[in-house]
Amino acid sequence: MTRRRRPALRALVLVLAVGLCALVGLGPAVAAPATSRTAGGASAVAAGIDDPLPLEPTVLRLLEQTTFVSPDDVLQVGLDVAGAPPGSTLTLRLHPRVTSRSDFLETAAGDGLRSVLRTYDDLPVDGLPRDADGAVLLDLQVVSEGAQPLAGFRIDEPGVYPLSLQLDDADGNEVDRLITHVVRLPAADDEDAGIPLATAVVVQVEAPPAAGPDGSLAVDAAGAAGALRALDAVVGAPDVPLTVAAVPESLVALAAEPPGGTTVEDLVDAMRGRQVLADTYVPLELSGWVAAGRDGEVAEQVDVGQRTLEDLLTVPAPTDTWLVDPTVDAEGLEVLHRLGTSRAIVPEPLLDPLDPRDFPLTMTSTFDVRTSAGTPVRAVMADEGLRLRLTSTDQPALAANRTLADLAVLAFDEPDVARGAVLLAPGGADTPRGLAPVLDQLAAAATPTPGGVPVLAATRVDQLFEQVAPADDPDDEDQVLVRGWTAAEPAPLDALPVAMEQAQGEIDSYRSMLLDGDDAAAATAQRLVWSAPDRRLATEDQLALLDGATTVVAARTAAVTAPEQGTVTLTASEASIPIVLDNGLDVPVEVEVRLQAEKLEFPDGDRVRATLAPGDNRLEVEVRTRASGAFPLEVAVTSPDGGTLLGETRVQVRSTAVSGLGLVLSIGAGLFLAVWWARNLRSGRRRKQLVSADRHPTGRPDGPDDD
Repeated sequence: MTRRRRPALRALVLVLAVGLCALVGLGPAVAAPATSRTAGGASAVAAGIDDPLPLEPTVLRLLEQTTFVSPDDVLQVGLDVAGAPPGSTLTLRLHPRVTSRSDFLETAAGDGLRSVLRTYDDLPVDGLPRDADGAVLLDLQVVSEGAQPLAGFRIDEPGVYPLSLQLDDADGNEVDRLITHVVRLPAADDEDAGIPLATAVVVQVEAPPAAGPDGSLAVDAAGAAGALRALDAVVGAPDVPLTVAAVPESLVALAAEPPGGTTVEDLVDAMRGRQVLADTYVPLELSGWVAAGRDGEVAEQVDVGQRTLEDLLTVPAPTDTWLVDPTVDAEGLEVLHRLGTSRAIVPEPLLDPLDPRDFPLTMTSTFDVRTSAGTPVRAVMADEGLRLRLTSTDQPALAANRTLADLAVLAFDEPDVARGAVLLAPGGADTPRGLAPVLDQLAAAATPTPGGVPVLAATRVDQLFEQVAPADDPDDEDQVLVRGWTAAEPAPLDALPVAMEQAQGEIDSYRSMLLDGDDAAAATAQRLVWSAPDRRLATEDQLALLDGATTVVAARTAAVTAPEQGTVTLTASEASIPIVLDNGLDVPVEVEVRLQAEKLEFPDGDRVRATLAPGDNRLEVEVRTRASGAFPLEVAVTSPDGGTLLGETRVQVRSTAVSGLGLVLSIGAGLFLAVWWARNLRSGRRRKQLVSADRHPTGRPDGPDDD
């Protein structure tokens, strides 16, 4: 953090007063060229990716520095010199301003420093003022005209000036060297002060995968260190407009199990006026899912990620702006476009290089990229050089100085044109320690000391798109420049999609049993399914999360059982059969009972919905018998959607009742027999009545007596 102290000149004046150093001016301040140009389009890209390594001091450590100074200001420098040998001396040299971005990189590497505007030689380290922690504190007066100050520099023109600090031992041998840069701001009355460079810092917040197969969320302090640095930086500079790109699962884990330090709740308070980028719930192998025709899963991941961010941070997280990573190809961008994406942030290493004859300067305009369907999406480049500067050293103040000075070089390229630059701060373990001082100094740069005009203006990415016009196509000025980009080959998904479908089906079935559609177990299992496609995980770890999800659900559904039922005797053709079901959960659940028996009819249907209270439940099933005898009633209990079989049982039914059809048949048979018997009886009597009493037994009538 930069400390704005005002006891002017105390360090060097004290040294001069005791006669321990010689003040040597090596000439008047020399005006540098009027403009500061980069080396060109292609070389600028190369400089951003294949930079010369900056000088890395090992003994001298920069604790703080005022990067931006007004025409008449105080330059403050704080140094840790704890490792300096006894009798060491410090030499300060201010060099002419850099003329291009490549020139800036050379000076940061300790090369190309050319002449010296002013030097302070052999300042005894032991005689320099220090603070309570032993840090050396230097206050140097900066003036824009007139004589050189007694302890400081005259800097005539705005620009970026290298400042070298060399540590020598008592014998004059170089021990260490530190190169920083001073940004002299334009004067307030300068008509050519120009337009500040719109500077959008995108802060990535990411912790390692947190979901365990048992449903736990575990982020230890070591694993969360990078995410906490990012939270500290964002919370510590509440007045700086910026954009946050957070992995939703990481915020869920940090909120559930805070590892200490800045919390997600603190971040909520710091997000007012800032932008949040929507993202998938976990980092997704997006091109692989799209190539497999799994657009629906991509849409769900985006929806869940968006809702998670909005719930946790209580600010909108629209899908209109997307941070492109190597897994987003043209087909993936088309899917994202259908989900609402109309703007993209593309890291410079992914973009095709530009022809330096057409674009001699680092790209600071917006442009278009196209989806696989040819749909234009407005884009901005995340400058790789800025990222490299921010991550170039473990000294936070030095990393911040290099980054801000590089931004100032871009600002001085074309000060009269509205342009913008995006600094993408990496997340996870790579979260740079220089992020907090960068944001701190961006806040200070917005309101420089009187007499100075800012060259940088912190902004959000969405605001940058509104402020910066797109570049023209060099072959057709009426068309917006279209840039291509390279994505990684789609990765195979193997068995993951099918396993996810199966796990999701079991969760959905369990949810259909719940009266309010959700509970802690369902939420835990769902979170495991959402976490499973995390591209940072090995396939076996992804499948283990899905196994964990099904285990969580199975433990709940197994608590609903259908015990043995015994035997039921029916004495009437219409009756009810009791079925006992057990709910071992602590909440009521809804089930479907499926019935099957050849000799029974079910007036209410053979599928019955029932709500089971915790404990034993007696369900009365209305039946109508088709026949008497003994037979089984098969009972299957499922989730209401039929996706999960909860249990099967059997009721032995003994029916002594005669069914309606049987009764009709019996009555009919009885009537038939009665009629048949009555008719037979009547016919017999009639035949008896027709036989005469004097009739011969042979059946012939007796003849007259022959006698």
